[in-house]
Amino acid sequence: MRAYHFLALLRMAQRDWKEAITILSRLLQVNPYDNLGCRHLLPECWFETEQFEAIVGHGQVHSEDTNPSITYSNALAQVLVRGASEARAAMEEAVRGKPLVAKELLEDSHPRPEGDFPGYITLDSPEEAWSYWDSHGKFWDRCEPAMALLREVAETQKLLD
Repeated sequence: MRAYHFLALLRMAQRDWKEAITILSRLLQVNPYDNLGCRHLLPECWFETEQFEAIVGHGQVHSEDTNPSITYSNALAQVLVRGASEARAAMEEAVRGKPLVAKELLEDSHPRPEGDFPGYITLDSPEEAWSYWDSHGKFWDRCEPAMALLREVAETQKLLD
């Protein structure tokens, strides 16, 4: 399974999104506990192929997962599929759960933070927020309604100065 997972990562690096989706989906089917993190890679692939409904469905299936690639990707996909007003609850939940990610997405500059453990991403850390921005920030930048809603929710939750 690790070799097959690596093949998915290789396909992602080659921008062969369809093949990466096929591999990651198969791995998730045969390994539902997903110790390889396939569920966290699929939203990026679906964004690249504009399969926004798949991300929304994935967010529902993995609603207990607080990883930003699930929560924030779900909120963004809901804006793209249903509109900002319908996505408000998902956005509020994402921002409440991982406020550092919201701050990172809304920043003008994105220097990589120096973590306590280089090469590792700790939960609820600046490194986690930066890592999500690094892989998904471009999708957010393409959707002004999602950025506006994120800004509004962050202000409501008093995250912005």
